[in-house]
Amino acid sequence: MYIQVNIGRNFEHSTLGNMPMVSNIWREFQERVVYILLQLREHTDMGEPSVEIHTGVGDWDGVPEESAKISVYHEGGFDLDSIREQLFNLKKEYSQGTIALLIGSELI
Repeated sequence: MYIQVNIGRNFEHSTLGNMPMVSNIWREFQERVVYILLQLREHTDMGEPSVEIHTGVGDWDGVPEESAKISVYHEGGFDLDSIREQLFNLKKEYSQGTIALLIGSELI
């Protein structure tokens, strides 16, 4: 199963009053997502899944924002209900409007 989690970090003040996320908190946010994905994988003898983090800059409601796409593939699958719950809690903790969760199960 393939999972990708997309998160964002505003690094400029917005008209909505959002404060920029400082760099060390942004790194911590990414690390917490990785931790959730690795802790909630279904256990198999397949070994440790590989996690990739890709970063870039986009736009959210007219505010430039750094983003991270955190992806992992693991043949044993994941506890999706727990991932959803923990990402929802992380969204609130880091004052995020949204966190995207993409799930795939087909390889070609």
